[in-house]
Amino acid sequence: MRLKADGTGRLPVPFDVHKFLCPAGDGVWRAPRTLTCSDGLDLADGPVVLHYANCGYEHWRRKYAILGQFDDVWWGRVPCRIPAHLHSRDVLTDASDDDERARAFYRAVVMREGSGESALLRAHGLLVTIGFVADVVSRAAARARRRT
Repeated sequence: MRLKADGTGRLPVPFDVHKFLCPAGDGVWRAPRTLTCSDGLDLADGPVVLHYANCGYEHWRRKYAILGQFDDVWWGRVPCRIPAHLHSRDVLTDASDDDERARAFYRAVVMREGSGESALLRAHGLLVTIGFVADVVSRAAARARRRT
């Protein structure tokens, strides 16, 4: 997603894992809100927020092993409206010993293989591959492995 600065050049700032505080001018900040591409998409300029919900199959499995059997609501009150998040929890709980089933779910739902979604987003300039990011992540992972 690309975020636009306000007239003073201030960008939205993170508030929690899903919301940003948005500048409202005169040094005032608006209430936290979730920003989506439609709120601030400007293909001409602005920083790009890279979001890696899951960096590969093994990291996805580890993430949901760590999260465990979490509720369908956040903080006991906010309904989770991310079906893939809830389904990932369920698939990895139900298929903890069924690697083939888990991999099939990961390819279909997380990676969106066969959906044509990536090609559509790429055609509209909304999905790009940034090769150096993978290099940075790989080097950091290698350093972390060497330390352990």
